[in-house]
Amino acid sequence: MLKKETFTEKLCIFPIVLYLIQSFLVDYTVFYVIAIVALLYMVFRNNLKIPRIYIENYNLLIYYVLLMIFMAVPYMYNLRDIIRDLFYITGPIIVMAIGYFYYYLYGSKKNLVYTICLVAAVFSVLNFIKAAASFEGFKSVRLALSNHIQLVSIAFAIALFDWFYKKNKIDSTKNILLSVLFVSNLIICLSRGIIVASFGALILALINIAFSLKGNFLNQKYFTWLICVVVFLIVLVIVLFSVLPANITAEFTSKLEKSFTEISSKQTFSTSAEIVDNWRGYEVYKAKEMFKNGNIIQQVLGFGAGKQISVPELANLYEGLYKEGTTPLLHNGFYTVLIKGGLLGVAFYILFFAKTIYLNIFKKRTSYEDVLLTYLLVSVFLQTYIIRGLVEQMINFWWCFLVGWISARKVLGEEYKNNAKNRLV
Repeated sequence: MLKKETFTEKLCIFPIVLYLIQSFLVDYTVFYVIAIVALLYMVFRNNLKIPRIYIENYNLLIYYVLLMIFMAVPYMYNLRDIIRDLFYITGPIIVMAIGYFYYYLYGSKKNLVYTICLVAAVFSVLNFIKAAASFEGFKSVRLALSNHIQLVSIAFAIALFDWFYKKNKIDSTKNILLSVLFVSNLIICLSRGIIVASFGALILALINIAFSLKGNFLNQKYFTWLICVVVFLIVLVIVLFSVLPANITAEFTSKLEKSFTEISSKQTFSTSAEIVDNWRGYEVYKAKEMFKNGNIIQQVLGFGAGKQISVPELANLYEGLYKEGTTPLLHNGFYTVLIKGGLLGVAFYILFFAKTIYLNIFKKRTSYEDVLLTYLLVSVFLQTYIIRGLVEQMINFWWCFLVGWISARKVLGEEYKNNAKNRLV
């Protein structure tokens, strides 16, 4: 008779501890050092053996890092600026490696998706409690529900697709309840970047599932139910929007519309009012100017790590946010990559996402891991347009860890178990 897994046996304590450390640290560079130490610790506990990491297109991100270093050498930028730029992109690379290594050490003994849903549910409930306890108007509710929102977005996909694939044996009713909890948190916080990315990724993931059915009527029946659940969630979204204050939803809609026009080349940003109204667009406008004024080598290979992007007017309008009239990061991550790595860097970045998404969607047989990976990749790819994506100060911990973990599970197999003595928690 098979021994039933206990609650603690399924739980992944190690990533929870890392996430809590990250959540309560003000200085994110300290967490970067902790992540490196965690990776080295895993190598040490594995008898100094480093497994080959098979994360799809992982090498493209490494090529982008090497490109930035190569282009930084001739310009002799401030060393601190160079290190900071490398920190922004190598952080996710390191955490993906930790996620891969974690599955390599534990295999199917630990259930990461179960852990993520549990942690997200706890934080989401705490968000609602905090919102009720510190209620001072709807803005205070939005602020409270924005905590751990990246985690909630990931858990939403896990709960929904787990119900369809029955992969991780989370009870169906619990999956639906968790999906309602998570989507309510996502909508009420009104983060345009997260909402656009989450629902855009959901659509691509559903297309991924639809393409994989190929006449399997049993799966088609489940797919119909999945569509019904998605329709229910859409109705829930409409209901939530209808009960939210009109001025708040109008502001959100305005920001959403602006997301699709803020890179318009028609704006000249000749007045302070125009800049204040569309300051994200002004960031992109200045990045475009810098790119156009660069030589052919800079346009193709970038200006390198350490290059600052000049945004002088924003320094006057938003004191403290843009020191000395420059910024290392733009809110539109694609333009940050364009300046640091040129057209080749943008190609590396886009292909890291697009190649796997394309292959997953047109795969003959799609697994739970494929669909979840499609959701994860599409969501952060879309986030790059509005809220930086992978090129960010704060590492999107659970996203990076889960991408590495899923990649290892696909390579090593879902039944893979490391028989060595448990080395981590």
